[in-house]
Amino acid sequence: MTNEEIFEKCVEIYHLPTDNEKTEKLYPLLQELKDKNIEDYPFVLNHLIRELGLYPYMSGENIIFEDRFAREYFTEDVGEKQPCVLHREQARILHKLLKGENLAVSAPTSFGESFVIDALIAIKKPKNILIIVPTLSLMDEMRRKITRKFSNTYRIITQTEEKIQKNYRHILIFPAERASQYLSDLSNEGLDLFILDEFYKITNHANNSDKRVYILQNVVHKIKKIAKQTYFLCPNISEITESKKTNFLENMEKITLDFKTVALNIFDYAKINKDSKFQKLQEILGKCKNDKNLIYFKSKKELKKQYEKLGISSSNKENQVLQAFGTWIGHHYSDDWDFCQYISFGFGQHHADLHRFIQQIQIKLYEEIPSFNNMLTTTSLIEGVNTSAKNVILWDNYVATNKMTSFTYKNIIGRSGRMFRYFVGNIYLLAEKPNEEQEKMMIEAEDEFLYRKEQGEWQTEKQKDAETILKEKYGSDKLALIKEKITNYEILMSIEEISSLVKQDKFVEYVNTLKYLNGDSQGFKKASILYCKLLSRLIKSGTQGLDKIYLTEIIKSFSQNYKKNIREIANGLNIDIYTYCALEKNIVYEGSKFLNDFNNLQKILFRDESIDISSFTVKMSHAFLPKNIFYLEEWGLPRMVSKKIHQSGVINLEDDNIPFENIITKFKTKIDKAFLINTLKNKGSFFEFDDQFIKHFYEGLGI
Repeated sequence: MTNEEIFEKCVEIYHLPTDNEKTEKLYPLLQELKDKNIEDYPFVLNHLIRELGLYPYMSGENIIFEDRFAREYFTEDVGEKQPCVLHREQARILHKLLKGENLAVSAPTSFGESFVIDALIAIKKPKNILIIVPTLSLMDEMRRKITRKFSNTYRIITQTEEKIQKNYRHILIFPAERASQYLSDLSNEGLDLFILDEFYKITNHANNSDKRVYILQNVVHKIKKIAKQTYFLCPNISEITESKKTNFLENMEKITLDFKTVALNIFDYAKINKDSKFQKLQEILGKCKNDKNLIYFKSKKELKKQYEKLGISSSNKENQVLQAFGTWIGHHYSDDWDFCQYISFGFGQHHADLHRFIQQIQIKLYEEIPSFNNMLTTTSLIEGVNTSAKNVILWDNYVATNKMTSFTYKNIIGRSGRMFRYFVGNIYLLAEKPNEEQEKMMIEAEDEFLYRKEQGEWQTEKQKDAETILKEKYGSDKLALIKEKITNYEILMSIEEISSLVKQDKFVEYVNTLKYLNGDSQGFKKASILYCKLLSRLIKSGTQGLDKIYLTEIIKSFSQNYKKNIREIANGLNIDIYTYCALEKNIVYEGSKFLNDFNNLQKILFRDESIDISSFTVKMSHAFLPKNIFYLEEWGLPRMVSKKIHQSGVINLEDDNIPFENIITKFKTKIDKAFLINTLKNKGSFFEFDDQFIKHFYEGLGI
């Protein structure tokens, strides 16, 4: 493309009436230049880019003084080796934050809000920072980025056993449940900056109704009282309001932006014959075989169905690294798992039930390996991880059984395109898109949050009835103790759930069998009474036939999680790997929370006869793995590799009395990555691809 042709296109763009229309035409031009490896832009193009506020996109030496000055003015320290150029709206938000303003900002997915956070930390250097993220996956992603940039000046905390220390700077990165455990420490030590990512999850927007909503509301309500500055951010909201019962956005400026840094092409095949849908998917993937593709499915079940069909029909050549990954998965999980074979062909899968280290390493390989181009995903990747692709393919327009909202649709298609990599993204619709309405966010206080916040003032009739039942059955004093633990979030069950539980005929029998959970594996046999509809519903993964297995048989099997391998446990329960992963996840989170609540409850109601099973629930919350090995999995190091490292004698990972922070410090300062890999090889315990996990783990340490 000649300078004359570029000039003519720029003139055409200049005459468009709005900035949005201009950028829509500009991005295809930039993509065309990128495809032709043209990096030295003429004066006129750089000037056009500057006028639209897209300073990072200015390129080459052909920049007049005014444009060069503007680019320098918007260059900021973001914690990298080199300063970063911000675009106009990033800089506007940053300058407000640097003045100490409190902001609630909504912007498109491709806005680049992480640069604003990084620049704010690098320039202002707040002493104590809390960042709340919605998922553990995002916590790890944020930790890795923050560690790489700021670990020399800040202590980065993601585990709740790590303490805030005087005379240190801290960045705490947590989901709401973990952040709640630091309320007292932050109140005492002070909090300079509170950042809430994806703040739309503070309300039931987009069918997000679960216990995490009222827990998040509680944390935000309390943290805002002690934070000197607050910054909330989320994508794709056009208007933000809140009800009179809430004050989450009190004293905050609300800013909604429609500043796009990429353009999107929409290809609509939603009306295609149902029988031809899979053929059209293959056709799209064939046309885009050299591009990164995300294919969205409504559920794990639908994903699995199409994953197998795509894998079987694939003609992709195996990549050596992906082949080693597939072999590793087959060895440690099951040779029958379709994942083993099809990952070698460049087909990945991402959903919430996969072990987190598999999710993490997949995203890394997906972004790094040219032949790994296809990722089949549910909302786990759309909402839980910051990654993007050139093409997004919408197979379904549902989320599980709910019709997709316009908000969710915008989040999904927002994964298409990326600054500097894909100026133009492509959206392929194989299902009808929702009506694209203006997404207006109304923040409503949850009944459960209001009840716990100010008991007596905001009570529903069901809550009053539940209190009456408990008072009549156990007396005012015990009811008061239960309400105190509810108020402090020591019990997560609602007052209605507690009332329903104690009314069950076998409630006393359930309590009497708790003592067996503190025993060895033989003791589980005596606890079979715990098999009941309530508990089996918590542990059940949704697989047909699983409800025929006693809960205690499941827990007994998983209590051997460290002694036995995953193959043995899955085969012993006669379940597949998908079910195994779902079971383990439910045991770690829902199961341990329920038994912890149950434990606290019975200690109040049966004070003299109660037995404390808190040590058991802690083991359960760690998947019955040694504590530090469980935590290392959150940091990307699989239990299988950690066990080998422990057995090599390099470091003790099985002693639960050793603080996790000490483990991480030792890896960072005393155990060289190459030395560790060679040690495993010399011990004969090395399995191909173990080194990929170890390297990924060390990258997360900032090494």
